Amino acid sequence: MDLFSSCTGICFCNRYHPDDPVCTTINGIGQHNEVIENTEVTLRCRLHTESIIPVGRLVWYRNAAEIDSGNSPLDIKTTITRDDHGVPFSCRLEHSGSSSSISCLNSITPDVQYPPQVTTPLNLCVQEGTTFRINCDYVPGNPTLTAIQWKIPGRESFTRHNPIIIDRVNSLKHSGVYTCKVNNTYFNGEQGESLSKTTVRVEYHPKVETLPVQRVKQGDDTSLQCDAKAIPDVDRFQWITPSGSVVNGRRLTLQNVQISDGGKYNCTARNTFCDEIGGYGYGWNYTYLDVLYGPKEVFLTGNTTKKTDESLTLTCTTSRSNPAYIVTWYKNGSPLKGHSNVIDITTTTEESSGHSSFITKERLQYKVTPGDNAAKIQCSASLDDFPKTTSVFSKEITISIFFPPNHTENCLTKLIKATPGTELIVDQLLTLQCTSCSSNPPADILWYMDDREMKSSNQAEHRDGYFNGTISEERLHINLTYKHNGLPIHCVAASRIFSGQTYESKKINLDVHYAPFPADERFNRRVAVRVGKTASLQCQMKGIPTLSIQWYDQDRSELQPDDTRRHVEEDPKNLTQESTLYIKDVRNSDYGIYYCRGENKHGDVEIVIILSGKCKFPVRISPHRRNIHQAAF
Repeated sequence: MDLFSSCTGICFCNRYHPDDPVCTTINGIGQHNEVIENTEVTLRCRLHTESIIPVGRLVWYRNAAEIDSGNSPLDIKTTITRDDHGVPFSCRLEHSGSSSSISCLNSITPDVQYPPQVTTPLNLCVQEGTTFRINCDYVPGNPTLTAIQWKIPGRESFTRHNPIIIDRVNSLKHSGVYTCKVNNTYFNGEQGESLSKTTVRVEYHPKVETLPVQRVKQGDDTSLQCDAKAIPDVDRFQWITPSGSVVNGRRLTLQNVQISDGGKYNCTARNTFCDEIGGYGYGWNYTYLDVLYGPKEVFLTGNTTKKTDESLTLTCTTSRSNPAYIVTWYKNGSPLKGHSNVIDITTTTEESSGHSSFITKERLQYKVTPGDNAAKIQCSASLDDFPKTTSVFSKEITISIFFPPNHTENCLTKLIKATPGTELIVDQLLTLQCTSCSSNPPADILWYMDDREMKSSNQAEHRDGYFNGTISEERLHINLTYKHNGLPIHCVAASRIFSGQTYESKKINLDVHYAPFPADERFNRRVAVRVGKTASLQCQMKGIPTLSIQWYDQDRSELQPDDTRRHVEEDPKNLTQESTLYIKDVRNSDYGIYYCRGENKHGDVEIVIILSGKCKFPVRISPHRRNIHQAAF
């Protein structure tokens, strides 16, 4: 078997004697003997022909030094390091008992590839606001072509090139770990890489934090706190009081604070920079101690009487205080803040010289409605952001709002019939009742019949109404006659304060019932008609409800509707009912008395009409008929 033909690596012997061994590799080394540092490779030594049985042993050498091949001299495994770069590997056939040997016609000289070696400072201390520079130094690798990149704090990728220069260093943005990465590219496309990290510490002078203003109620205890942010940490705090005294420590305690303790308190803080920077860092800030005291009194003034929809103006004034107290307005115990009727709130503050002292005046403009009538208005002075202070209240004032009798929702002046029963009859006493809506002051009640004002002998009565107003109620008594029938009557609620504004009730049309009577007393008459002519006898009556009218002849016989010579026609005219009896071709027997009789449930009446020729004759009327009217002769 030809051992050479079974070689799986690259064979380097191009000239050989059949007895000579050949050096090859089967893994880990490239075409030109490239190998990545710390890669394990297998080296193989082969004879050209199997017919030659080697006498002696095969020995591997690194440069001139023998390599221990163990029990398998043909194949050896070895890890290639950076030190093996350019060093030849070869094998020999050494004859036993002889000093002669046959060397491999070729050798394997590895081209060991390894990454560059990067070095950067481990730590770096810089002062905030200055400029700093970081350089990435390195020893080239193999291959030597090297790329340099930086990753800075706050970013996930490598973006910057060497060196890094940053102006106006900021502790928040630029403190942290800076990583330099250098790399080269191996024969197989893999990357050789080396990383180095530098921790940058940005130091800055103390940034002192205090409350700009600290408020304390007169007589209370308080303390002033001084805090600072710094790198490195603060190693000394000092307070300087308004009087100039110096107190060490972060906290300054004051007891039984008085107005004279007010003023500016300065806090200073110091830290010590690193050796690279050297020296101290200083920072300062102040707290203004504001001593609070409240007003002793609060005064509320203004006009308390207004018409609805007018603007009510009130002024709330505090006595001296520190600070200027906040005024709050109340209506019936509830705050007015945000109320839709508030037109404007104007606040003015007068400050005195010397220690802080203020007088607060606040003017409220409020559009009043009927719902504000009899409301209790009050104002107070307080400090919402300082709960230990006590609110001071003014005295309550009660406002009076004039409003006409129409401001209640869905309220109208009401007119009702107070007389029992549903039917009105002549000579009956009708009582009507008029009720106004709530108003302030109470409304006057006016009466109108057929749009003409009437006088009432009754006085209006009053009771409580909406919005703390008054409801007026008045009755009107009418002795009914037939002339009242059909007349409209209504009442009006009027206010003396709101001139020209009246609020009418709905109209009631009087439906008065009465017994029938002749529409005109003079209508009873004699009708003279010649024989052969047509007679027309007219009868007019009034009465409610509608009358039933019948005609009777001189024999008291009711005229029949099928009489072809005599017939009746009805003609109602408004409240008057007219009935006409027509007699065709008058005969002597037709002359005489005719009776027109009207009747409803309240009574009846007869009208006598005499039909005659040229002569006159006396008429007798039965004394047993009631309510009969005699015709004139």
